[in-house]
Amino acid sequence: MEAKDAAGLSGVFLDAAERLGMKLQQTLWVGKEQARAAEALRGKVLEVRERLSSQVPRIGGVARGVAGLAEESVALGERARSLAEEEERARGEIRGAQEEIRALERTLGELERAAASNEALTQGLLEAAETVSGLLAQIGKVTRQTQMLALNAAIEAARAGDAGRGFSVVAREVGNLAVSTQDIAVRIDHAMGDLRGRLGGMVEGLSQAQEGLRRGAGAVQDTARTVDRAGGLALRMGEGLQEVSRRVVAQAEAAQSLAGEARNLGEEAKAASSEVGELDGALAREAESAGILNVSLGDMGGEVFSLQTRVGRCRPPEEFWVGFTPFAAPEHIRKTYGVAAEALARRLGRKVRVFVSSDYHALGDWVREGVLDLAWFSPLAYVVAAERVPMQVLAIPRVKGHPSYRGLLLARKDRGIRNLGDLKGKVFAFVDPTSGSGYLYPRVLLQQRGFDPETFFGEVRFLGSHDRVIRAVLAGEVDGGASYTDAWDGAAKVLDLSPLQILAQTEEIPKDALAVRRETPPEAAELLRQALLDLTPTDPSAGGALRELGIDGFVPGEDRLYDVLRAAREAEKRMRKKG
Repeated sequence: MEAKDAAGLSGVFLDAAERLGMKLQQTLWVGKEQARAAEALRGKVLEVRERLSSQVPRIGGVARGVAGLAEESVALGERARSLAEEEERARGEIRGAQEEIRALERTLGELERAAASNEALTQGLLEAAETVSGLLAQIGKVTRQTQMLALNAAIEAARAGDAGRGFSVVAREVGNLAVSTQDIAVRIDHAMGDLRGRLGGMVEGLSQAQEGLRRGAGAVQDTARTVDRAGGLALRMGEGLQEVSRRVVAQAEAAQSLAGEARNLGEEAKAASSEVGELDGALAREAESAGILNVSLGDMGGEVFSLQTRVGRCRPPEEFWVGFTPFAAPEHIRKTYGVAAEALARRLGRKVRVFVSSDYHALGDWVREGVLDLAWFSPLAYVVAAERVPMQVLAIPRVKGHPSYRGLLLARKDRGIRNLGDLKGKVFAFVDPTSGSGYLYPRVLLQQRGFDPETFFGEVRFLGSHDRVIRAVLAGEVDGGASYTDAWDGAAKVLDLSPLQILAQTEEIPKDALAVRRETPPEAAELLRQALLDLTPTDPSAGGALRELGIDGFVPGEDRLYDVLRAAREAEKRMRKKG
């Protein structure tokens, strides 16, 4: 009974040790995340403070400029009002000129009609003079006939002698009268000829005057139309000027209001800068507290690690202990990878316990101490641990048909970055100095391309996880970042990665190493290896977790496959030594 009670108590203690370790690691993870977030927030606050500090004098300058603009706008408004008044007077003068031109047009029309009437009258006089001239010609003919008749009468009177003497006097007087009449007719004819010449000149002059008046009237009409058009344009310009005047006045009022707002904005920016300074102080204290908390949690984690190590040496043989490096939140590891580990233990007929180490080195220490039956290492963590702890790799997870991945160097498409050389002097995000794909491989790749990773970037940030790196690049918080293909594929399921581009890729790198101590008996190692190889997404209990993780099976692993990482580490050491 006592043995049963002791076994029950041991189970309770083991359960507590497992839960305590998981909770502590989750708390430590959250604490680190909080510290990073606080530090990142403080960095943002400092940036905001610097921007506000730089903006305050600029806002003041803008306020002064706007005030000056307001004064100029007011003066311009006054000038616009004056011009509008002058335009109104000019509009009246234009209308008066239009009326005067129309009156002149009417006068010229009347003169043209009067000239036409005078020309007609003069033409009638000229025709009457021509008629008189015709009558005078007839009178001349009659007087010549009369003279011939008087001459014949005188001849006949001479033949008659004394009897014809009286008739001779009459004949002579008739002849004299005919001569006088002819003389008068000639003089009248000469006068009429002169009159005809003068009347002809008058008709021609009147005709020319009429033509001149006609041309003048046409010119006046053209001028009137031009003046009408010009007047219309002037009137429309006047209306536009009045509209401009109204707008300028409104602009002046708006500029005055804007100047007041700019002054208020300057004061608010000063106040905001002061408040941001206070916020920075509070965040600094928060970051310091988070740092102290993390140190305390780390110390507690060390104690729990020591406790778990001692408990692990005494655990029942039917238990199957699996450990993971803290590559993700411990709760996430337990709910996903832990389910796969549980299915594996079930295949072995054992009970699983899942642990997450406090850091990458602690997992290797657990393997060395014989605490774990199986350790799930990220690739670089395995290489680093294998330098201190002899191990053998049993299997490698296959994701989307590949037991390997590539490191990626990313950038936004809209940052003007087209190749690795364009990243020079930029802000670049790595995951962690202990990360392979998130630090080591990208640095080696840069060195292979002829760039010195130590001096190449303008600023380097460590963001702690691949997801944060991808999100930071996507949000434009950094210019570029380092990640790997699996993280990219996972992010693409929940994020739109179309704004990003892959600048370069590393060579193929083996995925996680599932390893045991080299001293593990071959039969036990082979049994465990085969159980891993048989674990697939079709497994009733582990299938869902494997599919969520993108794992479609496992392939046999060997230590030599990780020589590519060792070569990268050697290259990194040479770079550091050279630097």
